Amino acid sequence: MSSYLLAWNPDRWEWTDLESLVSTFRRGEIVRESWSCGRNKRITTGDRVFFIKLGKEPRGIFGYGTVTRPSYEDVHWSDPNKTSQYVGCQIDSIVNPETEPILPRSRLDEEPFASVHWSTQSSGISIPDDVALALHQEWLQFVNDNEFSLPDELPTSPSFFEGAKRIIVVNAYERSEYARDACISHYGAECVICGFNFGVTYGPDGEGLIHVHHLVSLASIGDTYELDPIEDLRPVCPNCHAMIHHRKEPYSLDDVKRMIGG
Repeated sequence: MSSYLLAWNPDRWEWTDLESLVSTFRRGEIVRESWSCGRNKRITTGDRVFFIKLGKEPRGIFGYGTVTRPSYEDVHWSDPNKTSQYVGCQIDSIVNPETEPILPRSRLDEEPFASVHWSTQSSGISIPDDVALALHQEWLQFVNDNEFSLPDELPTSPSFFEGAKRIIVVNAYERSEYARDACISHYGAECVICGFNFGVTYGPDGEGLIHVHHLVSLASIGDTYELDPIEDLRPVCPNCHAMIHHRKEPYSLDDVKRMIGG
């Protein structure tokens, strides 16, 4: 897995649906975007991308995602007579840089990030693996410290490998499509705490809709490890998921079962 930088400069392109996108993400819905990656044709499915806001302050990192469609050619975003490379990606974490704090550009001039040319004029520059891992951890810590995370379903990763010291509890782990699918295939799309099933209650439009919850306290994970979707994840409804994360030390599944007399 490689990592790349996707740049946004509001002076060059107006992102009209940014606020709506962030709101959709925080409702626990999966959000996908296509983004220019300059002339880079090497980006492939599963690679990680970081979003950076450039131009006027505030400048800095405001999100990251996972590539779901490798580099492809299409009409240039600003000149219909030219073409550009694009990638499709799923948003794994994002804040609104126009209304909320972001990880400041000035932090990227410090170690361990200073070796990368962050003030790029083009998207798609490569980020070395060690810098990308450090940036990922820095971003998750930043989001956690600023309390952007909400107790709903969580961002996607294309593998079961989860990075070191990701202490954010509710907005960084559990929406891996592969892990999610494996978990639901094994346990079913029904809350293991209260038995709620969206398909039964809402009909065909609700089939398969469910959150997944990570059983391990993520703050206790100190090293990179391989996530087992059967052992580590359980399907839970949004209400029970919110209750699990209602306190700093999450309630156990049995705790919440007892609350509802189960």
